[in-house]
Amino acid sequence: MKSKLKILIFATLEEANPLINKLKINQVFEKPFKVFKNDELIVIISGIGKIRAAAACAYSINEFGKSKEYEILNIGAAGSLNSSFSIGDIRTIEMVADCTETHVKSKIKTPTIQGFKSATLLTSDVAVLDSDTRKNLSRHGELVDMEGFAIAKTAAIFGKKVSLLKIVSDTPENTTKSEIIENIRTVSHLLADEIVKFIQKN
Repeated sequence: MKSKLKILIFATLEEANPLINKLKINQVFEKPFKVFKNDELIVIISGIGKIRAAAACAYSINEFGKSKEYEILNIGAAGSLNSSFSIGDIRTIEMVADCTETHVKSKIKTPTIQGFKSATLLTSDVAVLDSDTRKNLSRHGELVDMEGFAIAKTAAIFGKKVSLLKIVSDTPENTTKSEIIENIRTVSHLLADEIVKFIQKN
């Protein structure tokens, strides 16, 4: 059976580059989003935040979802809201929720990816760095990012589901942007290895 086209949405090129280089995927578009493509895989760089993520998801469905059967995956880094995770842990997301710095607004269940442990994810409008905010949000979820909910919600509007795969780039002990960016560069290579294995199996 022919495999589905896989559309992978990353927030940043730093997160996607190890996979792009490993699979030697060529860039085909620069705007409105950087797009890398081969016959079975499309990588889209959305940019950071909910609005860019939602736009990239809608763009991917309209631009690439017409010619063959496809599946959408949101892949990238996430912060841990508690101390039970280590940097480099990879989780498939079973539930993603839209949140502010103090509370959760709405939730979406998402299909998990076989072979990975699962976790819950919150999507924030701003980077969650300080320990007090992490502690408060940890009552509602385990990981936090800035794109996941927007992608899942947009896909749902189009009648599609999205699987999310996140790698932990920071914990409550990591509180500076520079430290987190350096961690993302490191763990993205680990994530690329796992994505390649997933693609080969599916």
